[in-house]
Amino acid sequence: NEAPVVFAGFGIKAPPTEKFPAYDSYKGADVKGKWVLVFKDTPEGISPEQRHNLNSYSRVQHKVTVAKNEGAIGVVLIDPSSDAKESFAGVKFEGTLSDSSLAVLRLDQATLKELLKLAGQDYKKLNNKLQQGESIETIAIPSVYLKAEVALDFTKAQGTNVIAKLPAKGAKTAVLIGAHGDHLGTGDSGNSLARGAEKGQVHFGADDNASGVSGVMELAHYFAAETKK
Repeated sequence: NEAPVVFAGFGIKAPPTEKFPAYDSYKGADVKGKWVLVFKDTPEGISPEQRHNLNSYSRVQHKVTVAKNEGAIGVVLIDPSSDAKESFAGVKFEGTLSDSSLAVLRLDQATLKELLKLAGQDYKKLNNKLQQGESIETIAIPSVYLKAEVALDFTKAQGTNVIAKLPAKGAKTAVLIGAHGDHLGTGDSGNSLARGAEKGQVHFGADDNASGVSGVMELAHYFAAETKK
């Protein structure tokens, strides 16, 4: 059935930390039985430290789960960094680990601007506030109702894991040490966390494959050498 539509900024709910206050896109809002429009990712204008704090709450999977817990019936994603006309197709399925069954669609930025006009809101002003890390109250879009039918077309792929076992005499338990690879070099493959001017730049430290993989290799070398003593 058709349902009302509301705009909820970045759609993030993050608890307070010692350095940052709580971030709640749904504070005081009633989105039960409604479609929620949210920006993808995190604000562009915040510090890298604050972005790191919000990253855990900014994945599509997490945003959809939060929206479901708030009572929403579906989520519509908007990319605030692009004016390009996007179709509703091509949204990547985030996997079966998400405890959500909500439909997830994608909407172009130009259409969001028109929807916000109906609510008497200026998109540019709202976007500037949100990109600087400020939160806004959810905005109901008057006289607009959304109805959608969603079907999934799965494409399966096979990945490769490498595992090694280092036996220890008399040991009855084991310790598992692992690492993952997210991107290579400048992270231009599309799964990088780089934002704004950071895009296309070399990724140093913990945002690079080598930090985890090389750490596991060094530990393997160390413990293997210890067993030979």
